Amino acid sequence: MAITLNASSATVTLDKAKAVPALQVFPTGATSDPVVNTHLTNNFVAGNSGPGGVKAADAWTAEATVDVAAGPADQAELAKWHFGFIQFQKINGLVLYYNGQSKSQGGIIIQAHIPPALSSSSGRDHADKDPNPPWMRVNTAGNVTVDTTKDVATAKVGDHPMLVAGTKQMNSKTGYMNYLSQLVDNRSFVTAFVARDPQGVYQYLSYVEWTAVWNFSFTWRGGLPTPLKVTGADVGTNFDMKAAVAGKPPQSWVKSFLSDPATVQKLGTSEQSAALKAAINGPPTRQDLPDPAANFSDKFYIP
Repeated sequence: MAITLNASSATVTLDKAKAVPALQVFPTGATSDPVVNTHLTNNFVAGNSGPGGVKAADAWTAEATVDVAAGPADQAELAKWHFGFIQFQKINGLVLYYNGQSKSQGGIIIQAHIPPALSSSSGRDHADKDPNPPWMRVNTAGNVTVDTTKDVATAKVGDHPMLVAGTKQMNSKTGYMNYLSQLVDNRSFVTAFVARDPQGVYQYLSYVEWTAVWNFSFTWRGGLPTPLKVTGADVGTNFDMKAAVAGKPPQSWVKSFLSDPATVQKLGTSEQSAALKAAINGPPTRQDLPDPAANFSDKFYIP
């Protein structure tokens, strides 16, 4: 018998309730030069040695199934099928604001989501080192994912997006050190349950659309930043994962990626971190200002 896939049988079960945007401040080194680490709370363990010591497992997970019928003579062909999750990411904004201890010490704006720091704000998300492109996990082949006694393929996925950023920048306009006053990291995701046949054709069975926004302001006391969630703004801190929807993702920013996702530009944690480092280097992604960046409170910095 030939292998048959019942696309209408696809299901996706989400475990997302504990994913909550948060931010960890790490004092590092003898001079206590701090860094910040955004995360989603669930399965985040800060450790004692800064961001390098963080242990983070999936903040949310999903498990998908779809009915696949295969006979004993189909095992060689089944091994050429793949069942798994492919994830796309769009960085809507990655902006950091820094200010001096007083208004006369200026401010800095860093926009890491625009060129040349980031050549494209959307792309294919991936696991560390991208071991099985375009899939988020390894072991997606049909002979691994399909239970032939039950005629069901099963795939699992999860994620925990994060960002690490420095909290001090020297202002080239004023010659004073400026301190992190606000961080806005705004991302959209589409996570799709997908089958790929031996001819390399992708069939999108179901997808989940979700957003994660970290918007934190900071005040400084005794050389350390204190974060405060920004919740009343147009883009407040939040995590929003919608229910799974059957079929192909319709989002305009994803459509061009779907036919051959393996060739889509990668955009994961490593690419975002590289963009932030590049943006710090100078215009147009960095602006050093003689005046404060955004709102400035007289209580922003207290020694």
